[in-house]
Amino acid sequence: MACWPKCSIIVPVCDGEANIADCLESLCKQEYPTDRFEIIVVDNNSHDSTSEVVHRYKVRYVQEEKPGSYAARNRGARLADGDILAFTDADCIADPNWLQAIRNVLADGETQAVLGFARGINANVWAELEQAKWEEFWAYQTEVKRIDTRNFAILTSVLKRFGYFREDVQSFADWELGARLHQAGVKVVFAPNVRTWHINPCSLDDISQRRRRQGYAGYQIMSRHSNVFNESYLPQIVRYHFIDNRRVGGVTLEFLLRVLPLLLWPTRAVMEIVARTIPHESLLYPLFGLWCGLSWEIGILQARREYLGDADCS
Repeated sequence: MACWPKCSIIVPVCDGEANIADCLESLCKQEYPTDRFEIIVVDNNSHDSTSEVVHRYKVRYVQEEKPGSYAARNRGARLADGDILAFTDADCIADPNWLQAIRNVLADGETQAVLGFARGINANVWAELEQAKWEEFWAYQTEVKRIDTRNFAILTSVLKRFGYFREDVQSFADWELGARLHQAGVKVVFAPNVRTWHINPCSLDDISQRRRRQGYAGYQIMSRHSNVFNESYLPQIVRYHFIDNRRVGGVTLEFLLRVLPLLLWPTRAVMEIVARTIPHESLLYPLFGLWCGLSWEIGILQARREYLGDADCS
């Protein structure tokens, strides 16, 4: 690899006017030779002033009409000129030496991709808990079987070989790509010194909606792979907390889809009381995990119902 390999930074964005400027400021100020990296912003059908904000910066701006951040990432990756593809999100801020740290990890000639650490920008206790939940899943991995595109880099040749991200799901195509890379023996390492900061959601409603989307997409991905693959790489999707969704159907499925949303409200009420009276993260974390788990299960079960309906029609 060259001393300063060409890097292509890919940022998908949709209605990101609130955060994209801070993201691009951090990327434009990378401690890396300016002629050795490019920034590609892929606008995925924004309806706000994202385009006007992006045009203030010296970046490549393209549009991708197919809905979904993974279609946008793939569009950017296919347009990229770099030897390394570095992915982050519009609600992230990169450390000034982010690209240097990526280059250093990939310089050993064996490592082909790197998952970095995303610290949290947390406006309230819910955002702090969301960050803690993220770290529970991602931080300090000794064997990388999943990736997260808020802070991920890969050799361009490797991503091309494995066919980019799935575009038929709205979440977790990065998990699925990471699983395929691991299964194929691609060396992906976790590097805590490759740092970005992520603006975490601070609304319980937003967090619940995100978990439902993730659960729904997770089940979609699971249905496209074998049981062996799912058990090895996606156990959190197969059984998040207490329901084995592969065995749920009929009356039980409909019952759970009626009951689980009702359980969100008392859980929320208890969390808000605890947050006001004993605002200690260790006490709130189990309740927050329950909130996320219920939301996740609802999304999985909604996908399960749709999947069974499609199967009946086939």
